[in-house]
Amino acid sequence: MKILFLAHRVPFPPNKGDKIRSYHELVELARDHEVTLVTFIERPEDRAAEPELRPLCRGGVHLFERPTWKALARTASALVTGRSLSLGYFHSPELQERVDTLLDGGDFDFVVVFSSQMAQYVIDRTRPPRLMDFVDLDSQKWALYSRKGPVRTRLLHAIEARRLVRFEREVAARFEHVSVISSAEAEDVRRLLSRPEVLVVPSGVDLQYFTPAQEPESDAEPSVVFTGVMSYFANVDAVRFYAEEVHARLRQSFPGLRFVIAGADPSPAVKRLEKIPGVVVTGTVADMRPFLHRAAVAVAPLRIARGLQNKILEALACGRPVVAHPEALKGIAATPGEHLLTATTAEEFVQTVGALLEDAALRERLGGAGRSFVESHYDWESCLEPFRSLFRRAPDPVAAGADRGGRA
Repeated sequence: MKILFLAHRVPFPPNKGDKIRSYHELVELARDHEVTLVTFIERPEDRAAEPELRPLCRGGVHLFERPTWKALARTASALVTGRSLSLGYFHSPELQERVDTLLDGGDFDFVVVFSSQMAQYVIDRTRPPRLMDFVDLDSQKWALYSRKGPVRTRLLHAIEARRLVRFEREVAARFEHVSVISSAEAEDVRRLLSRPEVLVVPSGVDLQYFTPAQEPESDAEPSVVFTGVMSYFANVDAVRFYAEEVHARLRQSFPGLRFVIAGADPSPAVKRLEKIPGVVVTGTVADMRPFLHRAAVAVAPLRIARGLQNKILEALACGRPVVAHPEALKGIAATPGEHLLTATTAEEFVQTVGALLEDAALRERLGGAGRSFVESHYDWESCLEPFRSLFRRAPDPVAAGADRGGRA
């Protein structure tokens, strides 16, 4: 089949949640189909991804810039006109023209839309069939921020949540297929978008890349690690909570303990945490595995979370014992106490992480159980089977040829 793939970010390198998922979907589709990619570049260095993507996208790679000033101007216009701010931010007449040209003359058999912001480009199409991979519902992320995010932006987030869920309902009603990342997200789609049929396609972890360390961990200067993009509000909130309320108390019992915050784009609030003794902020790293391998414990103290946390899967795949806030586990079918540990309050994190730091045998047992768990449940081959199956069931492109490219 010929498939048009629309993504809101360049799906390479696969180094953050949405890019990991979109990249692996592209790899899966490229096995048996001719894929054409249309996407935005966020930074000039994104253009370096094109040679990596061409072998996967035999139909072509179409990269579009989205100048910040234009995106903000369109967001402001959306605020005034009552449109979703996300749709305004990701609106591009140039990209729309390219999508229309491709679909009107490209003889495509299927459209895959990754993330709801991109649905606006094919919302009025009736052919070819479309898959909307919501991943997780963006409207509910904004709703969560309206309750737990910075006070100064809560009203704006509440407005965006209401506007975006209206658009998501329209997409759910019009698109032939809808997918999400977890059963919990599927329930939200059924409840909030009134869409009974939802395909659950979990994200996996690269088990050949993320593996346990070959050398045993060292007890000299033990460290606790948190990984993620450090400009993302939920991550910032998590590390501030842990550094300010947990780490300092653990240092009283473990004087050499370090809390390593590993990830790109640390915000000023994150950088200021380095003033706390033992806190290390790395900034961008080329390879997250050494930080996971050297850590005695990986933590995910995310009090604000949706979807599936790749940071947890990667730590488990590396054989690291994980202590996570229950909010961070909603998309992962792990059993607390068996595959990882959970903590909610600062006191619980102090006790749980402290117990792991004191007990090497417990760390080894949990690390082994976590690795076995992701091997059984989160390898990409099995996670993508529902996605793969959808395209096996797709209509014969020859029989459907007369209907391709139509508009509503």
